[in-house]
Amino acid sequence: MTPLPLLAAFVSLLLATETAVAQPGAGQATPPSSTAANQAAQRPLFQGGLGGMLGIPIGDFADNVTLTGGLSGHFDFALGPSPFSAGAEATYLWYGSETRDVPLSGIPDLTVPVETSNGIFLLHGRVRAQKREGRVRPYVDGLVGFNYLITTTSVHADTSCSGSSCDSDDTDSMTNLDDLVLSAGGGGGVQIGFGQVPHRVRLDLSVRYLYGGEARYLAEGWIPWQSPINPLARRSRTDMLLVYVGVAFGR
Repeated sequence: MTPLPLLAAFVSLLLATETAVAQPGAGQATPPSSTAANQAAQRPLFQGGLGGMLGIPIGDFADNVTLTGGLSGHFDFALGPSPFSAGAEATYLWYGSETRDVPLSGIPDLTVPVETSNGIFLLHGRVRAQKREGRVRPYVDGLVGFNYLITTTSVHADTSCSGSSCDSDDTDSMTNLDDLVLSAGGGGGVQIGFGQVPHRVRLDLSVRYLYGGEARYLAEGWIPWQSPINPLARRSRTDMLLVYVGVAFGR
């Protein structure tokens, strides 16, 4: 079964649960308590979070990149009393770097560190359907946005030299290659509340699948130092499976 039908089934189950909670069975006249009403009135509309993200390349992307990892943050706002919210999330994933000591021009006994780093910025708008109450709150997400793949090389300016090496503070950098492509996907997760009701801080666990457009990119070791202006770029789709572990707060 593909990811999209699974997500659709999960959304249907979540909405059915919300309806059952909101509408007690026939003959059960159970008006909400004042405590519950007060908690609902005081519940913030905003939700945010921060955590670590592991990216697992899929398909042709996996032939060139193994694993990626980094940080992710998100925020959203509730859409009225419904289980839906809208917001955005931003992620930076690092997938390798390489450092070399390069001789200074005309002075072969002195070197400067040159570092090449590869990364992916993910920026997506998000719609979420989430169970509104309880310590355990499952959710599903739909996302659309961009993947920005970039490789940069940094040359550290010399400040002091000893022997055949130099320490450095200032950095000059250049972009070897970058590309911006569309990205969309979906996923699901669960938030588990800490402490007492109303559980303003929660453990946040999720998995999502992102379909990434075809991009040109570099990976670790793909820049020939003999001719760094002609990097060995590859082109493929940038599909990924993302695993997130973090902390959520707010609504």
